[in-house]
Amino acid sequence: MNAADFLALAASRRSVKPQQFAPETLADDVIRSALEAANWAPSHGCTEPWRFAVFTGAGKEVLIEKSGALLMAHLPPAEALDRLSKISDNFRRSSHLVAVAQYRDPASKVPEWEELAATACAVQNFALALHAAGGASYWGTSGIVPLPGAAEALGFGPGCRLIGVLFCGRPAAPGRPFPRNTSAAEKTTWNS
Repeated sequence: MNAADFLALAASRRSVKPQQFAPETLADDVIRSALEAANWAPSHGCTEPWRFAVFTGAGKEVLIEKSGALLMAHLPPAEALDRLSKISDNFRRSSHLVAVAQYRDPASKVPEWEELAATACAVQNFALALHAAGGASYWGTSGIVPLPGAAEALGFGPGCRLIGVLFCGRPAAPGRPFPRNTSAAEKTTWNS
């Protein structure tokens, strides 16, 4: 791939919400390939702080159950049930759900914000690779990300913080053009 092809890929990638997914399921190998691309993100000190948990098929129902338990433990029942209803529909519309956590070694000298930034780079690599394979994703919180114990409930180990859920699928229609508000030149200062 040359630079122009990469720029075209990056410029055409769109966040696609689950309501805009086609009913077909992506092949697991497409997700595995996108995860491999994610794993090549940069990180200070090669800490590779990103962690992923994939839910598909019956695993989506497991995620719904775990999400429901988290919501019921931390929110008033009516609000928890309302949120669970909304996220359950979106989970079921998605081919795959990829929970994303940021791991932090307590002995590390790397600042936490750098670990978070590295994990976000991994998510961007994932999104670009998925887009290149004809898929799409949407990075959301699913209502559970800020809840205490969310990372542990989804199977992540000690030192992990849940930072999002990637809703993955195949777009039902091509993404619409989405111009930038301002150019890169308007956001850049050159010092020579």
